[in-house]
Formats: sequence, structure tokens, C-alpha cells
Amino acid sequence: MGMCLYLLNSNKSKINSKVNVETGSFIPTLDATIYIEKDKKVWMNLQAFIINVARGIATPEGIKGQDKTSKTYIDSDFDYLNNLLNVNFIDYKSLEKILMGRTFVKINDSQFTLTRNMQGFKMTSNVNQKIVTDEKTREYKIVLQYDTNYDLLSVNLKDVLSPDELEVSYSNWEEINGIRLPKNVKIIIKGSKSSQILLENTKFDFSRMETPYSVPSSYKKIEIK
Repeated sequence: MGMCLYLLNSNKSKINSKVNVETGSFIPTLDATIYIEKDKKVWMNLQAFIINVARGIATPEGIKGQDKTSKTYIDSDFDYLNNLLNVNFIDYKSLEKILMGRTFVKINDSQFTLTRNMQGFKMTSNVNQKIVTDEKTREYKIVLQYDTNYDLLSVNLKDVLSPDELEVSYSNWEEINGIRLPKNVKIIIKGSKSSQILLENTKFDFSRMETPYSVPSSYKKIEIK
């Protein structure tokens, strides 16, 4: 489906964001610097009150992250993100697409129905989408909403065999250097886990930047279960 695809004409994207995480316990607004080198890495540095609190890097091989406040770190495959988002299909490419506002689930035209509505275009799965991984098999009902100019507005995935649901929505799209990018990204996790992650992208840049990542020897590794 050509309308769902955007070709990035820059392989490097630096995004400055305000991040709000709502989990039921207090987490201050975080200032984030996100650097994406297409197909290679997503690097993120988080600050609270001008103090570095966390840093992470994702590559096609997996996820590494460190919490400077607790002096702990993770070094995991993508099970970490899948557990966080309560799904089973996140890999490096889908993470990249979620952050850039690209369609991050596979669409088989024969298994989806396209309709027009006031917002633009709606794609609804007419067959439950089975996603099989080494760990588990899950089936999702998927609904995608696009604007009239094909900007992605939302993706909703409902696990048909549990109350688990993930919704990612995008708003305030802008065209920067010929690239369509969302200024607001909202990730809502429902079901056995419940939380929200809100990203307000305040600045986009396409220059290269350094992405340092090293873990002090005193930090304790957290095992992902």
C-alpha cells in the first residue's frame, strides 16, 4: 500500500523531546535527546532538572540501557520493550517506525478493509492478525487511521484473547526538510499493565551526532524476566 509509506530522505534524525511517563507513581517530565541512524541505532539520553538520569541505545541486536539514579543497567534483546508495551512484535525496525510516525505493523491488503471517514482513511483488519515469535503467539485486531494526506494518526492493536491493548497516536505533523514528522506521540498501554508515554517533539535536526554509551563497572545488571 503506497499510501502507508514515506521515504526518509535523511538517514540521520536528532529529536529533542519532552517525555511524560504516567504509571501511577510520580515521574518528573524528562528532557530527551533521541538520535536515530536509520537501520543502525536509536540512541536516547534522558535528563530531569538538567541532570542526566538515564541513557539507552537500541540496535538491530537488542537494547541496552542504564539508570544513573539507581546505578543499574539492562542488556537485553527486544523482549524488554515487548514486555514494557505488553505486545510480542517489537523489533528494531518497528521501534524506529514508532518514533518516526511510520506504519509499524504489517498490512496485508487482502486481510484489511479500507474505508473513508471524516478524518481521512481507516484500515481495519477483517482477519485476526496472528504474530508468532519464539516466546509466544498472539492474535490482534488492528485498526489504523490516516489523515487525508496519509499522515498516520493512530494504530490500535487489541489482543483478541486477553484485555491487553496498545494504542499509538500521532498529532501536530510538520514537514521539515521535505520529511513529514509528528510533534506529538502518545503511547497508551492497557490491560494487565496500564501506563502512558507522551512525547512532545520540540526540535528536529538531521545532522550527525556522537552517541556515547558505556556502563560504569559499579552498576548492577538487571535481569529481564
